[in-house]
Amino acid sequence: MDNKLQQLTEALATGTWAELLSLHEEALNDLEGDTEKLYTAIVQYLEQ
Repeated sequence: MDNKLQQLTEALATGTWAELLSLHEEALNDLEGDTEKLYTAIVQYLEQ
């Protein structure tokens, strides 16, 4: 998982909104609307 996606996933999982807001634009642009990739990353993070 790339670093920006990892950071976005951690921010979503931990509810750190300041971090999420600082990362979301760049990370979501990288995803290019691929919500499956984000969902998969969240699941992988939560299963750690």
